[in-house]
Amino acid sequence: MTSTHSNDKPLTVYKASAGSGKTFTLTLQYIKLLIQNPQHYRSILAVTFTNKATEEMKHRILSKLYGIAHQLPDAADYMDRIVKDLNLSQQAVSKNAAEAMSLLIHHYNYFKVETIDAFFQQVLRNIARELDLNAKLKVSLNDNQIEEKAVDEIIENLRKGSQELDWIIEYIRGNIDEEKQWNVIADIKTFGRNIFKDYYKEHSKEIDRIAEDANAFSTFSRKMQRLMTDARNNLIAIGTDFFSRIAEHGYSESTFASNACGFYARLRDFKKEIFDDDKALGATGRQLLDNPEKWLRAADRKKNPDADLLRFAEELTLQLNKDNEKRRELVRQYYSAMLTKAHLNQLRLLHSIEKMVEELNRLANRFQLSNTQSLLNQLIDKDDSPFIYEKIGGRLRFIMIDEFQDTGRMQWENFKVLLKECISRIENIGSIIVGDVKQSIYRWRDGDWKLLNDIDTAGDFFTEQLDIKPLQTNYRSSDNIIQFNNAFFEAARQSAYDNAASDPKGYAELAKAYADVEQLIPAQKQKLNRGLVEVRLLSQETYEEQTLSLVEETVRMLLEQGARQKDIAILARKNDAIQLTAAYLAEHLRDLHVNIVSDEAFRLDASVAVCMLVNVFRVMANEDEALLKANLAKDYQVYVKHNEHVDEDLLSHARKESGRNANDQPIYSDSFDELLPNDFRHEDRLKLQSLSVYDLSEELIRRFQLNSINGQSAYLCVFLDKLNEYLTDNTANLNDVIREYDENICKVSIQVDNADGIRMLTIHKSKGLEFPHVIIPFCDWALERDSNTIWCSPTEQPYCDMPLIPVDYQANRMQQSIYRNDYYEEHLQNIVDNLNLLYVAFTRAGNNLFVYGKADPGQKGRENRSELIAKCLDSMANEKQMGQLEATEKGEKAYRYGRLYIEEPDRNIATASLNVFNQSSTQESLQLELFDNHVQFRQSNQSRDFLMPEDETKRSQYIEMGNILHQLFSNIQTLEDIEPQLNKMEADGILYDRELTPAKLKEVLQESFRSPVVREWFSPKWTLYNECNILSVDPQTHEVVKHRPDRIMTDGRQMIVVDFKFGNRHREYESQVRQYMTLLTAMGHEHVQGFLWFVRLNEVVEVKL
Repeated sequence: MTSTHSNDKPLTVYKASAGSGKTFTLTLQYIKLLIQNPQHYRSILAVTFTNKATEEMKHRILSKLYGIAHQLPDAADYMDRIVKDLNLSQQAVSKNAAEAMSLLIHHYNYFKVETIDAFFQQVLRNIARELDLNAKLKVSLNDNQIEEKAVDEIIENLRKGSQELDWIIEYIRGNIDEEKQWNVIADIKTFGRNIFKDYYKEHSKEIDRIAEDANAFSTFSRKMQRLMTDARNNLIAIGTDFFSRIAEHGYSESTFASNACGFYARLRDFKKEIFDDDKALGATGRQLLDNPEKWLRAADRKKNPDADLLRFAEELTLQLNKDNEKRRELVRQYYSAMLTKAHLNQLRLLHSIEKMVEELNRLANRFQLSNTQSLLNQLIDKDDSPFIYEKIGGRLRFIMIDEFQDTGRMQWENFKVLLKECISRIENIGSIIVGDVKQSIYRWRDGDWKLLNDIDTAGDFFTEQLDIKPLQTNYRSSDNIIQFNNAFFEAARQSAYDNAASDPKGYAELAKAYADVEQLIPAQKQKLNRGLVEVRLLSQETYEEQTLSLVEETVRMLLEQGARQKDIAILARKNDAIQLTAAYLAEHLRDLHVNIVSDEAFRLDASVAVCMLVNVFRVMANEDEALLKANLAKDYQVYVKHNEHVDEDLLSHARKESGRNANDQPIYSDSFDELLPNDFRHEDRLKLQSLSVYDLSEELIRRFQLNSINGQSAYLCVFLDKLNEYLTDNTANLNDVIREYDENICKVSIQVDNADGIRMLTIHKSKGLEFPHVIIPFCDWALERDSNTIWCSPTEQPYCDMPLIPVDYQANRMQQSIYRNDYYEEHLQNIVDNLNLLYVAFTRAGNNLFVYGKADPGQKGRENRSELIAKCLDSMANEKQMGQLEATEKGEKAYRYGRLYIEEPDRNIATASLNVFNQSSTQESLQLELFDNHVQFRQSNQSRDFLMPEDETKRSQYIEMGNILHQLFSNIQTLEDIEPQLNKMEADGILYDRELTPAKLKEVLQESFRSPVVREWFSPKWTLYNECNILSVDPQTHEVVKHRPDRIMTDGRQMIVVDFKFGNRHREYESQVRQYMTLLTAMGHEHVQGFLWFVRLNEVVEVKL
């Protein structure tokens, strides 16, 4: 049997461009390992980065194994490749596929396809005892919530004289000096989230060491301030010394040419121009650097100049060159100290926040998932064979890493040790890494594209261990889309090179990252001329209005041409653009009955019922807020009572005279209670306050009939789940729950799969997806923002006394400081981030691509994506003669390439259905129902009934055939349940009489189920309520009465109630069933039927109301 890789290198790195079959390659390699040896199922670890990707990959592996095992058409491409690569017959491949699938299903815990976080959590659990981690430790995912609580604790515990109070006061003073807001709590919370970032964790111990000295930060801050002051004074001194010198020689400023002394005047007056190389010298000053005569006035130069003055001018030229260099050094010192000092107040607060978070976690017996990597990294600590992998690493032979470009550096350092151990064994050939630098868009989640870009030069692997293969054929897009993207990103790459030209190292890295940008067109798609690309760059004046109008026109055109709604996707950079576009389309496309599908549309705060429930909380927590009550009353009347005249009703109830004061003036109050449920008046609300928050939620859902609002049950269920999660870890009142909802719960989206509608999502969320028709509005985001803060590790004294510094990303200042290289690194990262965003967005398109941006250039030095698009389109249309580019007098541009292509829907459904793993799912509707349940605790002991009766008469009730059958019918839903239930009854000791065996009962049952009516009752079509209680109140005694039919069934349209009888007929039996029917009708159920089934007589009697 041959290896899975022809080159026999243990690690293959696939650089997979968009649409190049990355998932196919991963699945194929996984299956090839299993076909080689089905026992490999224990030895493979495949790592992905999202739970959804994990689910999809597991499903694909199992479905393709099934398809190969049964030689189905949907797995033919896999079969052909495996037969060719492994040199096996189809029969041998099918046999091994069937065996591997069986092993995976029956040993599912060894099916290791999981997220990288899940894998490392398992590693951590394996060594929990060694780390003294409590077995009941709770794992938390919500870092922000914990950090904000830590900041609140710090603020609440501030005491006079405490360090934290002094730091915050200093922070406030600094903000006031810079004319920023004095309330810094929100800023501290936002900045405090940096404690969860890898760059802070790497240096946290060093910062802890520095923080042990209470005065360390203040001393360092004063040192930076002195450097700034010294630099400022020395800059001013250069100017004042110059004017003193010329005065000593008997000259003045007027002796020299106009603006000749401007450089020194700006230094003397400490003008902002001195911080800019060009403006500091000015045009005249630059001429003076190498031409002393320029110091002289024009008139003096024409006649014979004074020899002393000319000699002095030559001295000034030499001095100017020296002073300009000195200016640069002092500006560098000034900016270096300024940037270093800017965030020291926040930095030292980070230490306190980190310690408070640790304390809160200890008290809550909680472990934060985000700490997993740093903890494991400390344990590995350069060890080639760390003990943490002993329990899992021994059985692993093959490792597969998906989306490698999104891996963080610390994650890689932890994972690399295990991978190197696996590939070090000669027999382990089959590990793979898959990724694409061009699709790295998660740097804000610590993703580092350089890991993939430099994998062949980083020195982690030997040359003979590593094989790098590009996947360059695009199977996703039509030929015109591929050709456009090839040309566009070739031009975009060149533009990016120009941006990075001042940084040779960055230029080389960028060139390598986009070296494989050109993709191949599959043979079957070549020269078909399918697919349209349309780009419009619009005027600033009507940009938003025009963009939204064009999106509407494009959607209408696509639908009219036969495109399905679910084949259209609208991608945007930010959520606010999605919300704006969704609202516009919802209003302007009503005539087409268009559905908008987006995460925003399915968030909990988009649910009418959830918002009403939270508004009820707000009313109960703020009884005096009339506006809250008015909004709640309006929603209740509109969505529950369907009141069309609600505004008039609100107005009439808003201001009513409720009495007179001492001066006989009317007292007004609202009476919105009359528009709310009858059991939600003021006195009712007081009683409700005694309930727990969760019980209160259920009670309010019932009283406000929120479950009756169409389509809201799923939202309410998810809200109750999230509320329960929060209350499990927190003792909370209504205000706490309201705050948690506003900050976190409101953002939760319900999961909706395969919803039919136009998809709207951010570019980040679109990664990995594909759509036939893609529309990208507002394609104009900026390349860089000065508001960013980046983290730097200074290497020069005295700045490096602090190991980690947060620095404001400001191009001019950073380039003239010790942080120059950090600037170039961040600048390169921004170029790659934004070019990658554009690449991901454009390559989602299968058939047609529509892009709308801004024609007007951005601010000077602030290139946006529209400018890049304009440059590329000019190059493509004019230099490469590709597409048509038109420009208007307003500067707007319109580009068009190719022709519209609407693909016919795939109708090959029958073939797909042959694979049991690819069966179409049926969507089930969900209706939330709430019932009062007054619980009475009772210790259950079935054996008392079956095995240990109090007297012999009790025993006879289960010996009698009728009661045994009654018990059986009550426990089965369909006829298929009979045999398992009989076996269970025998095992439980209920069938203990030798005369009353399962075989004997089967004979009786065959006779009983001859009736077609009875067989229908036990078919799978029914939803069953077995021996459930119906509660009613006796009108005379006012006591609760329980009614318990034997079987209630519904198919969503009709409801059937049946009582089983094993004796002769009695009139009261019909009265009993009739009572059940009356109660069910009163509960709101329509089409209720009732039956008596006389089993021994084999008769069915229908009961009429």
